[in-house]
Amino acid sequence: MRKLQLALLLLLTPLALLAFYLTAHPFKETLASRSVDLSKYTSSQRLNFYTAAKNLDGTVIKPHSVFSFNGRVGPRNEDRGFVGAPSYLAGKKQNSAGGGICLVSSTLYQVALLSGLDVIERTPHTNTVASVAPGLDATVWYGRADLKIKNPYNQAVAIDCHQDGEQLVMSIKGDTVTKLAVNNKGPELRRRQIGPAGDKTLIVEVYLKENAGEHMVSRDRYRLTR
Repeated sequence: MRKLQLALLLLLTPLALLAFYLTAHPFKETLASRSVDLSKYTSSQRLNFYTAAKNLDGTVIKPHSVFSFNGRVGPRNEDRGFVGAPSYLAGKKQNSAGGGICLVSSTLYQVALLSGLDVIERTPHTNTVASVAPGLDATVWYGRADLKIKNPYNQAVAIDCHQDGEQLVMSIKGDTVTKLAVNNKGPELRRRQIGPAGDKTLIVEVYLKENAGEHMVSRDRYRLTR
């Protein structure tokens, strides 16, 4: 049977071979990628980062379908490998199971924007946090705050997460056609910070630059963390 398959492949034209390769390797291109240095975080926070990343790695978002961070990662409890670690809940710093994984959701949020995906739901923190620049964050709280992303392309995309030393690398992968569409736009994120105001709040606008133009993707208000 293998000999027959090889013989059939040899009969294919170069264009057909390319089509076959792209079909067999739909996620060979990196649409966008960001890495996070985890060396400054506690061992419990890093465990939560890796647990969340492991659940996300390999997730395929089908064409025109919506991905849910909470739906994929699930409840943050010990049965799922999460442990208590520092986090922000309702604007207050405290220990909670899965504490710190907003760093993972925030990184995914940024990579999604740079990949041309549509962000359907995203919630900023109430206060500024040290781990993520204001405006680029996406807090998640199971049952309350989620990160939802829609794939607008006619081809599937996949989430890739892996560890490189002390770096957690998160990418959106796709095929050559999707990669070309992203490259043609040349997306970049730009932050515009206003304040702090007299009431000790900060307003941050984030713009997505594409080609010669840009559009605002968020305008958030934060209380300054003391």
